[in-house]
Amino acid sequence: MTGQSRVYGQNVSIDPSAVAAFFAGRARRATSAEPLTSVLYQDGNPELARARDQHEKQLIVPELALSEQDSVLDVGCGIGRWAQPVLDAGAHYCGTDFSDELLHVARTRVTHPNARFITCPIQSLNVETLDQPGGFSRVIVAGVLIYLNDTDLLRALTAVAASAASRCLIYLREPVATGDRLTLDQHWSSDLDQSYSAVYRSEPELLSAFGRTLLATGFTLRTAADLYPADLNNRADTKQRYYLLERGR
Repeated sequence: MTGQSRVYGQNVSIDPSAVAAFFAGRARRATSAEPLTSVLYQDGNPELARARDQHEKQLIVPELALSEQDSVLDVGCGIGRWAQPVLDAGAHYCGTDFSDELLHVARTRVTHPNARFITCPIQSLNVETLDQPGGFSRVIVAGVLIYLNDTDLLRALTAVAASAASRCLIYLREPVATGDRLTLDQHWSSDLDQSYSAVYRSEPELLSAFGRTLLATGFTLRTAADLYPADLNNRADTKQRYYLLERGR
């Protein structure tokens, strides 16, 4: 399979440095006029990015049932897309990302006193690093796992579980392959004008990883469903799925 940028049905690794370079490039493309395209892509169709963002939040914010007592960890927060609905509910917000470039954009956009941003890859999350004794009552992981190889995926989900409070709700949104596992290995995207690397796992693969990590630490899977209606999904090989997992509730 050497030289192929689209690999189906095989467990091949992507280069983490290529992923880091991709997101540094996305940060440079962030604009005040169309900030969502830097993390939701659709550079040539910002209306779709806005519609997806609105649909996701209208669906998920009520599920989060946020209050002033909640502390929310947004893993892979990018430009801080989830900060405003969290802060509007009076909750405390902590956004983490491995990309200093994206976090610079986030800190510029979000200056609320109840918001903070920490440079930290998902695999290294812990309550000490995040200065959150007792863990977070809500965790958001939106579109992060596709950028991890399999070993890091399990480490990441284990770290998410360890960062959660004994009573916690996790919202996890992930693009999954509609058929066999699909890996893009520095695949040139004309839409993004960048090379792109990601692992689109099948849903059984993803659920197996949940079982070995989140479910093994007391979480139960409450919801597994498609996120977008057909008119907001423009990919044949992948679709966005979302999962709600609960512990101690």
